[in-house]
Amino acid sequence: MRQLIICADDYAQDPAIDAACRELLAAGRLTAVSCMVLSPRWPAAARELRAAAPAAEVGLHLDLTHGWAGRTRFASLGSLMLQAWLRVVDRAWVNAEICRQLDGFEQVWGRAPDFVDGHQHVHQLPVIREALLAEMKKRYGGLARRPWIRSTWSSRPPRGLKARVLQSLGGTGFRKAVAAAGFSCNTDFIGVYAFDATAAGYRRQLKTWLEECRDGTVLMCHPAQQPVAGDPIAAARVVEFEVLRDDSFPGLLAACRIGLMNRGRM
Repeated sequence: MRQLIICADDYAQDPAIDAACRELLAAGRLTAVSCMVLSPRWPAAARELRAAAPAAEVGLHLDLTHGWAGRTRFASLGSLMLQAWLRVVDRAWVNAEICRQLDGFEQVWGRAPDFVDGHQHVHQLPVIREALLAEMKKRYGGLARRPWIRSTWSSRPPRGLKARVLQSLGGTGFRKAVAAAGFSCNTDFIGVYAFDATAAGYRRQLKTWLEECRDGTVLMCHPAQQPVAGDPIAAARVVEFEVLRDDSFPGLLAACRIGLMNRGRM
């Protein structure tokens, strides 16, 4: 029996996302949610989450690109990635933003996050990952159970540019840096696709991922009960929600000999 973490991203972004996450947690279809603490919804959404799913793993979804209330330095993810790879991104701003969001999580949730990842995986970019690991080591290095950090490394050959980029970002260099700082990563990562599948297509893709995944894998998902206005993956969110909530999903897990894992803080 292999153990799987199913993590829904973008909690607190929108009521339709939050409601989907809580419903799936209550049904035993998720084990973790990753939270956008810059959202004005975060304090209320956190109270709703605590009441609905007190045993869930709750993490920080580090966000440097969404632009809440117009607050972003970057016209696009590509702009941030370019500055990070060239190491010209403002390190002082990155440090301040990491501290602001960790503070925002701790002040509302009352403790350290169970894990940390990034909106659009920005936590793995050069400069940003060094700053994040340094701040996490300072805050949480003395804890007996430390937050874990999500890696997008996959043991399967990547298909397409997006998958290749994510595999590279979460690969050996990132995982070594995480370990050197005293933290751990997930074993493997699944859930990357072009957000273009129908329910039948996503179900087939999910079956393939689950058949191939290893013990300790994270499945990333983005569910919503209904389309989120202005969201580029609005349709995919609804598809994912419908497939994960379907009565056939527990049978698929059982057929693949997979149980759901709540690893807690390491």
